[in-house]
Amino acid sequence: MRNPLFLSLLLTLSAFSMGFAQQLSVTLNPTPAASGGIVTVPVQVQNLSNCGAFTTFFHYNSAGLSYAGIDTAGTLLSGSGVSVVDSNNTIRIAYFDFVPLNSSSGTLIKIRFNFNGTPSAL
Repeated sequence: MRNPLFLSLLLTLSAFSMGFAQQLSVTLNPTPAASGGIVTVPVQVQNLSNCGAFTTFFHYNSAGLSYAGIDTAGTLLSGSGVSVVDSNNTIRIAYFDFVPLNSSSGTLIKIRFNFNGTPSAL
């Protein structure tokens, strides 16, 4: 009797958790830059649903790029509490808000880099 009850509970929990699964997509498109200039890289998202908090990391090659800041104007994070830390060629972006983000597609945030002319993968 115990095994069927356990199996039933497990299947119920599995079905319930799959109902909340998201197919979130994050895209960084190639962005041209002039040597010595600042390049702005928009972080695109699709299928963002009921997101109240997240932390994400972006690694970059410091031989070609140096972190110059973020731009939230016109993005999904405009006017919200976002924390950004740049350390050891890694940018950590943390977000929390009591009002969750919902968007079928849009620009989450824009990351700015100084470009020194050496080709680099983000």
